[in-house]
Amino acid sequence: MSAEVLTEWLTDDSGYCFRTSGPLLDFQSEYQRVRIYQSPRFGKLLRLDDCFMTSEKDEFFYHENIVHPAAITHPSLRRVLVIGGGDGGACEEILKHPGVEKVVLAELDPAVVDVSKQHLTSIHRNVFDDPRFELRIGDGAAFVRETEQRFD
Repeated sequence: MSAEVLTEWLTDDSGYCFRTSGPLLDFQSEYQRVRIYQSPRFGKLLRLDDCFMTSEKDEFFYHENIVHPAAITHPSLRRVLVIGGGDGGACEEILKHPGVEKVVLAELDPAVVDVSKQHLTSIHRNVFDDPRFELRIGDGAAFVRETEQRFD
């Protein structure tokens, strides 16, 4: 494993760079290039198709902000659907809300879930084992069209 500097492009002419110790895991799934890196700044981080998805040390910026504003405005949150989010971070945040009985994660790529279970425990905090959690592998839009389940 050799050191590597990654660039995350924000626009065509600007971005930011960070140092990693090189990929801990690097493979092509059926859908995308999946990489896990270790970095001093971010801890373990997940990149899909060379785009930064989440990391151990700053995942809260993303997961908390996409979950809690919507969750606290709902008068009676009980059943929640997350489409994408195979790292489990959003589901973990949803289950912090009292009254949530079930969260269903519809994730296209099972490799993202598998890698997250193995390498990103500090992000999902074992949400995959919570009895209120249900995983559906497949296309999220197809799941919405075909399911008889209803969500808040």
